[in-house]
Amino acid sequence: MTWQAMVPMLNVPDVERTIEWYDRLGFKVAKATRGAGLERRANWAWLTRGDVHLMVNAGDTTAAGQRQEVQLYILTEDVDAEYEQLKDKVTILANLAETFYGMKEFIVEDINGFSICFGQRLHAESRAA
Repeated sequence: MTWQAMVPMLNVPDVERTIEWYDRLGFKVAKATRGAGLERRANWAWLTRGDVHLMVNAGDTTAAGQRQEVQLYILTEDVDAEYEQLKDKVTILANLAETFYGMKEFIVEDINGFSICFGQRLHAESRAA
């Protein structure tokens, strides 16, 4: 059996606000479901940017402090450009730096307290941890 992909799903308190936040990173809504009633707010969404996919689902509260049940890690070809594009739009948890394991990375915090690391391999043989 061949696997096709793994798509993380984050449980969040407000799907609509989360969609708006991830829009800052360039994600678009591929699919969404909406609840009943006059507001018809999204209660689940599939977000995409290129080959990167993320699902968000209504059903949790934000965590006090930095949330670490999961950390999203996005590999990019130009981490410097990503940093320059995002540094004034989102909360930066860790500035751009080279790691001992051959990556150049920075970390941001999303609206729900999840951390997202953007990384670029410094050398072709480097692998993300």
